[in-house]
Amino acid sequence: MVIKGTISFEKCQSLISLGKLKKIEGSLDISDCKNLKHLGKLEIVTGELWCESCFELTSLNNLKESLSINAWNCKNLKDLGNLTKIQLLGSFNYCKNLTSLGNLKYVGQNLYLKDCINLKELPKGLKVEGTIFIEGSGITEEYLEKYHPDIYFRKI
Repeated sequence: MVIKGTISFEKCQSLISLGKLKKIEGSLDISDCKNLKHLGKLEIVTGELWCESCFELTSLNNLKESLSINAWNCKNLKDLGNLTKIQLLGSFNYCKNLTSLGNLKYVGQNLYLKDCINLKELPKGLKVEGTIFIEGSGITEEYLEKYHPDIYFRKI
């Protein structure tokens, strides 16, 4: 199933899964869907994906690409699943249980990882066109300098 246009389920407490939805040709707002557990078969969001404070979401599952992702405070998010490309920015601040960026290969602007305390490493071959913000995360300056010397980072 494909949706052409922007859709918002913001604060929908009964939403548990996005089911058979595979592509959104626009943006998706599922912020504050506190019971959302699964993105279903969703693979592509051509616009922005807003999923802040989706407390039950543990993975981005089948999602492969999005224009940008704003997933602040998804406190049970553990991995980014099959995500390989974020065309603009990826914001995962305060995702304290995030342990893996999975298959992520490209971020077109900045990557925000503030307080991702359980994230200790980045995927091999990751290219970030902007800056990675690592304040309070498990990613150390030493790690970045040794394994990702081409990535610009800040602790602010």
